[in-house]
Amino acid sequence: MMMMIDNLDMAYNEKKAKYEANIQEISKTLSESRRISQKSEMLAHDREADRKRCIAQIEKTVAKFKEKEASKLQKKLEEQKAKESYTEYLSRKYSVSILSKEYIMSRLDKDIDDFYRWMKLESKKLRLQREKIKHEILAQLHRIDPQLEISVYGSYSVDLSLPTSDIDIIIVFTQRIFRNTPQAILQRLVEVIKHEKYIAGTKIISNSSMPVLRIECNEEMAGVKLDITVSDNRHKGIECVEMTRRMIEIFPAFERLTLLLKYILRISDLNDPYHGGLSSYGMMLLLIAYFENFCKEVKDMRVSEILLDVLNFYGNFNFATTFVAARYPWDPSRRECVFRSADTEFDVPMVIDPLVTATTNNVTKSTGFMNYIKKMFRVASKSVYHHCSCISHKIDGYENKEESLSDHCLLADLFAAVLPFKNNPYRKLGVL
Repeated sequence: MMMMIDNLDMAYNEKKAKYEANIQEISKTLSESRRISQKSEMLAHDREADRKRCIAQIEKTVAKFKEKEASKLQKKLEEQKAKESYTEYLSRKYSVSILSKEYIMSRLDKDIDDFYRWMKLESKKLRLQREKIKHEILAQLHRIDPQLEISVYGSYSVDLSLPTSDIDIIIVFTQRIFRNTPQAILQRLVEVIKHEKYIAGTKIISNSSMPVLRIECNEEMAGVKLDITVSDNRHKGIECVEMTRRMIEIFPAFERLTLLLKYILRISDLNDPYHGGLSSYGMMLLLIAYFENFCKEVKDMRVSEILLDVLNFYGNFNFATTFVAARYPWDPSRRECVFRSADTEFDVPMVIDPLVTATTNNVTKSTGFMNYIKKMFRVASKSVYHHCSCISHKIDGYENKEESLSDHCLLADLFAAVLPFKNNPYRKLGVL
């Protein structure tokens, strides 16, 4: 019996030892698993920290790179803007030919707008002196006859005058002195005003279609000049004012082009019909005829394109066999040709006054230098077109620091091109 108990105890102890060994093995395995798990968690944490650190470093590097590149780009844009005003056109990747025309026309449009604003400002500065001398003339006329009145016509009345333009004044007289001739009335006015301190000189021109009294004021009156005529049935100054206003209303570009063409004729000294030049009225009739004949085309054209087309058109116009007959009042529905060919050649250019019923009233009968004026128009247009051929080289040479046109005034080139016509020796000899 005792032996059996001992055997049972031995078996129990063996199993207990075996179980304890298993438990220890399991505990050891669990501990190892826990250690591995903790190590894995630590590695995962380290990897996440490293990832975040790498991302932050990359973002910092990218930010620095962007800032550096943005600074370089800004600096480059500023340099380009300083050298080339048409950088925006380059960025649009226009072809060279399209870019050239686009740039030249837009540049010339801007120059014309600047010229227009400058001309208006300069004329505004002289308005005080011009109004003062106008009232002085009226006061002197009242010394001759208290019922005499004056009316202003011409470019000054429609705000199309240059700073050097004359003031055109018409005297409206009463029946009391109706029997006096216009020249006698102007002579009486000269006798009244010639001793006034603001008068620098007077001259009566009697070889024109109607007598004209030219008055030049001194520096006190800013050198203002006046052309004074006497009203009669032939005088169409007031009607001309209405016609000009109507044209400006129909064609807004007419105002800018009139001022610009008047200035071109003025600086080339070809605006005086008494010395073979083209009068402002004659030039305006040429411009009116152009607008009337090409009324549909000019609606879609910019001012710069119209200017160059007018210069080319009249620069190559045959005044010897074609006369100009502008229409007024103008009816767009009537497609009558304003440029009419003749069977014989004319001795002088023929530009018919639409305000006078007689077809023989030629406004340009004294314009002996019309061929010279035509040549001046051609040279003026070529001075602008010249840039269309050379701007391609400037675009290609952009990186080579070629001279920029961004601050270049194309109108200045045009004005410089016509200046030599002022002092041409052949013209002084009467050859041209």
